[in-house]
Amino acid sequence: MDKITTPLLAVVITLLLFSCNEVDTVPASSQENDQKALLELLTEIKSTANSTPCTDATTWKYTAYGNKACGGPQGYLAYPTNIDTTSFLAKVARYTQKERAFNEKWGIVSDCSMTQKPVGIRCNNGSAELIY
Repeated sequence: MDKITTPLLAVVITLLLFSCNEVDTVPASSQENDQKALLELLTEIKSTANSTPCTDATTWKYTAYGNKACGGPQGYLAYPTNIDTTSFLAKVARYTQKERAFNEKWGIVSDCSMTQKPVGIRCNNGSAELIY
């Protein structure tokens, strides 16, 4: 090889090796990462739901959220009607869809018990409580 080809070849090989290493360092989706993203979204939803003190239960509603692996909601969540309920309920629906996809992707199983639907809401020391 001549004096120009050898250094050029070394540079090309080095670039190829480093470009391969970059691909290897991109984190793959993991169950732990997916679960963390779900938890962050649920925390945001619960924070919004608890953003207003409960002083009058008639100004609160509840909604199902999440998806148990056997079907049905993970639970129910009380929320104040003085928030942007359209945005809030869309976020709850997004969480439910993401949890359904998570369960399918990772083969999650659950106890298959039915989550009881609340019959109402009461205020207790500024917090909304679901009545069963």
